[in-house]
Amino acid sequence: MNIFSVNDLTNFLKDLIENEKSLQNIWVKGEVSNVRRVDSHCYFTLKDNFSVIDCVVFSRIHDKLDIRLVEGMQIMVRGSIEIYRKRGSYQIIAEEITISGKGELYADFLKTKEALEKEGLFRNEYKKSLPEFPQVIGIITSLEGAALHDMLKVFRKKIASQLYIVPTLVQGEKAKNSIMQGIRCLNKIQVDLIIVARGGGSFEDLNIFNDEFIAREIFNSRIPIITGIGHESDFTIADFVADIRAATPTAAAEIALPDKNLYENKIELLQKKFYTYMKNIIEKNKQIIIRAEEKNREKIIMNKIQEYQQNVDEKYLQLVKTMRRFIEVQKKYIQQREQLLFNLNPLTVLERGYSITMQNNMIVSSVDDIEENTMLVNIFKDGIAHSKVINKSKNEQNI
Repeated sequence: MNIFSVNDLTNFLKDLIENEKSLQNIWVKGEVSNVRRVDSHCYFTLKDNFSVIDCVVFSRIHDKLDIRLVEGMQIMVRGSIEIYRKRGSYQIIAEEITISGKGELYADFLKTKEALEKEGLFRNEYKKSLPEFPQVIGIITSLEGAALHDMLKVFRKKIASQLYIVPTLVQGEKAKNSIMQGIRCLNKIQVDLIIVARGGGSFEDLNIFNDEFIAREIFNSRIPIITGIGHESDFTIADFVADIRAATPTAAAEIALPDKNLYENKIELLQKKFYTYMKNIIEKNKQIIIRAEEKNREKIIMNKIQEYQQNVDEKYLQLVKTMRRFIEVQKKYIQQREQLLFNLNPLTVLERGYSITMQNNMIVSSVDDIEENTMLVNIFKDGIAHSKVINKSKNEQNI
């Protein structure tokens, strides 16, 4: 009986496989996953529906690649099979990588990105500054996606601001025009800030945001735009051309509005500066009065000095009252804006027992908008229900 040690068996298989010509300089096709970069080398897994295999691209090859490996990309790898002795596993040592299948979308992405970058659409000099305290924020996203609900949760904790939500398709053939029309609409009504958002998805799901025309619409917007598309690792052309790219829809909402504490701290800082300023003025005038008293002790001068002193005290009291009124007005403003946000929140309407009815991703506002035997989507505070129109009537109860 021939007994191998673990090392002997590994070395035997290593020699057997690495000297097999049919396993050298081969092409393997699959989907990229688990991409890692360590010390300029790239490690990833190539998989199909049945199997996976580890791949390594050393820096001498990786530095020459004209593509960036991302999750889900379909590629073809040319290389040789090698046994990794420490783990007793086999892997492909890649010498060449090309895009295949769905990877053509990524190739189109790179082509469009390169063209727009050459035109200068990504330059910082064209980026618009965000307003510090936007009064009206326009949101372009789907009503049914998680992105909107995630952003509304954040806005409830922020300084009150009016939200103008444009229901938009974010995937599919009609999404392109829907997104572009949303940007144009918000530019016409002159909101202070626009957020373009979509929840996570595959590269194909997010590919609509790599469209050149959408990128140009974002670039030409007179109003600053924040994008919050997908997850932190997802980058689209819309992100590159936007004024600010947020990692997620939630992060976009965080960027759009400052925290209440920040606003209150600014008021407190302003108050301290005001009191310091007034203190310096009073001290300065006191010194003037003291010097005047020292120069002339006569009754007329003393009366004048007292008059100045009284005038300074009155002005100080007036300024203190003015500052208190200013602070009170600002506090009321914050409360009013919070109440306005609460009233305008679509979820508030749902909490009162109402629902939103939609057909083909559009809100139904009249019985004339629907036909019998059509399917409707009913949005409640705690979920979504699908219903079918059996019959309809107008201005009379149908039993």
